[in-house]
Amino acid sequence: MRIIKLSEEIFADHRAMTHYFEAELFGDFFGKFRFTEGRIEKDSLSVKEEVLFSYNGIINYKALTKTGRTENTDEFKNDYPFYFIVNQGSLRSANISLNLFEKEFQKISGQTKSIVQTRGWPRIEDEKVSNLLWNFVK
Repeated sequence: MRIIKLSEEIFADHRAMTHYFEAELFGDFFGKFRFTEGRIEKDSLSVKEEVLFSYNGIINYKALTKTGRTENTDEFKNDYPFYFIVNQGSLRSANISLNLFEKEFQKISGQTKSIVQTRGWPRIEDEKVSNLLWNFVK
């Protein structure tokens, strides 16, 4: 499971982010979620991996990946050298704060790892913990 923190530099507001997921991602983009260098290491994103998309401290969507990290060759490759395909049928809206998610993660896993404060896109590798958290996110 990976938490993808969406940027205000890309999405001006909540409405723009929602429009992207509900109108653009599976329109012209065919589920292609592009991202910048350093976000996901090579071979560290699996097919059917659970991803949670957060914006301004709220998890807004969850989905499964259809591909792993793939090199981007389209016209956006200079700004977004990588992408993965989001499985359209798995995309679900959610509404849970990262703070509450982090508390549940810490309770389930026994770890003190901060998900809220980390700058990157944190990954939860324990499958049992991931499954419990996936069901927790509504």
